[in-house]
Amino acid sequence: MKSLVQRLLLASLLVLLLGGCASNAKLGGLTARLVNVVPTGATSAKVTLEYSNDNLLPVGVSRSQHDITLNGVALKRVSIDTPVGVPRLAKADQVITVELPSATLSALDDGSLSYQIQSLLFIDAGEDVVRSKSTASGIVPVNASR
Repeated sequence: MKSLVQRLLLASLLVLLLGGCASNAKLGGLTARLVNVVPTGATSAKVTLEYSNDNLLPVGVSRSQHDITLNGVALKRVSIDTPVGVPRLAKADQVITVELPSATLSALDDGSLSYQIQSLLFIDAGEDVVRSKSTASGIVPVNASR
């Protein structure tokens, strides 16, 4: 009887310990921001996103979604399926093409735009997918090469 109680206690302890290992992983220290806008046509621009990784391990962003606002005008949601690797404690850039609303076109000649970006980054971790949310805002330079 004593060995049965000991086995049950040991089994319960193992379940508690192993159950603690299976948690919903969250990844902090990963951000996305805009660092450059280059008009490429009458209504489009190449936008450089900069990913910053404050983690001690490298991170592979397999895909991402970005809600971008330029000078108070929301752009269409940008979904990126091209992966980008961000080294540990470093930054990596990704250039995307966006369509600009007509309300932002006249502001391109000012040399800079105010922006806000809300990002959802997807990181493949084995069979799991970790989601990391990021919000940034500031002023981004516009480099005229129309």
